[in-house]
Amino acid sequence: MASDPFYAMNDLFQFVAYAEIQFLNMMEATVAEETGYLSLMKESQLTNLLHSQDVFEAHAKRLRQNVETIRFRGGPDWPRTTDTALHQKREAAAESLLRDYEHLLSRTEALSARCQRGMDVMMNKSVLTESKKAIDQARVVTKLTRLAFIYIPLSFTTSIFSMNLKPISTGSHSFWLWVVVSMPILLATLTPLIWNISEIPRRARACWIRFLNPE
Repeated sequence: MASDPFYAMNDLFQFVAYAEIQFLNMMEATVAEETGYLSLMKESQLTNLLHSQDVFEAHAKRLRQNVETIRFRGGPDWPRTTDTALHQKREAAAESLLRDYEHLLSRTEALSARCQRGMDVMMNKSVLTESKKAIDQARVVTKLTRLAFIYIPLSFTTSIFSMNLKPISTGSHSFWLWVVVSMPILLATLTPLIWNISEIPRRARACWIRFLNPE
């Protein structure tokens, strides 16, 4: 081992790989809580997933460096053994380490992608929530608009008569005159609410055709 430093560090590489596995297991459990089905039932924190993704990216960067180190057996300046048996052991150990670290890198990148998908789901959920609120507000505005279609015409006619009605004051106008004037205005105002105003010409044309051709 003294003649081949890379082979001498094989145990150290393995120890790091085992530690990385334990770390990824812990992080995977944390990410699963933030991105699983139950996370849709609670208010998950977007910052938690963002922090986890940053951690995974930092680990992926170091794992890529380790993969390159293993692939090139340390580097071109590292001493190489001339013993054939030791050389074979070193190559076998290096290939095993390379597979392990490539698997760790792939797993880390997959967890980082899972964090990104979780953040996308949370953002979409927020958009849907805001859209639902906007729809609810639009329904409230629609109800207020329908009420306005009733009260505004009546207020208009009342303001014209200035409440100068016999049942209320000593005015010269009859109360029924206000009713007769208000009802047509109210009906004319409610017509676009009941029927789509763009449909009125088509309906009028259809009625005219039926009038000309009763059969």
